[in-house]
Amino acid sequence: MVNNRAVVYISVITAVILWGFSFIWTNSLLLQNFPVYPLVFFRMTFAAIIISAVSFIAGKVEKIAKKDIKWFLLLVFLEPFIYFIGETFGLKIVNSPTLGSIIISTIPIFALIAGMTFFKERVTPVNVFGILITLPGILLVVFEKGEIDISHYTGIVLLFVAVFAAVGYSMVVKKLAGSYNSYTIVTYQHILGALYFLPMFLIYDYKDFNFSSITIDIT
Repeated sequence: MVNNRAVVYISVITAVILWGFSFIWTNSLLLQNFPVYPLVFFRMTFAAIIISAVSFIAGKVEKIAKKDIKWFLLLVFLEPFIYFIGETFGLKIVNSPTLGSIIISTIPIFALIAGMTFFKERVTPVNVFGILITLPGILLVVFEKGEIDISHYTGIVLLFVAVFAAVGYSMVVKKLAGSYNSYTIVTYQHILGALYFLPMFLIYDYKDFNFSSITIDIT
């Protein structure tokens, strides 16, 4: 039991670290004027291929009941679709990873409030500890030497759209987690996510996109 718990904690910490680096990499590519929709579409596609291979080979993917299809479609619409559009375009407009990280880092706080409101979840010492860790981190970023420019209000709004999309996503995940394992949820999330972004890529960027720019750096 102790070993299993250690594996869970290590896995969660690793995922959080990788997610943090993903935020930095996204901002770096945007600063290089990499187009938004190809960036997200190819990342989702590569992730879908890898995750699907692992999940299906391991035989972990479960069949989705018809009554739950709408929930999976909503799940993917919220994240990655709305979340990444809000985050990526928001970062591009505000042109400030500092401000972007401050806004995105409020997700756990809003998710906790949503859980208390819709699922009547109780605030545990762990929740309080998480908030106490998050808030000082936000303050450290706010009072960093670099100045924060809040003149790009559209970008700020888009970043908050990403925040609330992530909160909505967490609510739907909680609903589905009781019926499906994590392999099933994550696999369909990335497959459908790639399909959601495909029309955006084809409509807005396909004609002018340079496929030679697809390197390991964007994945």
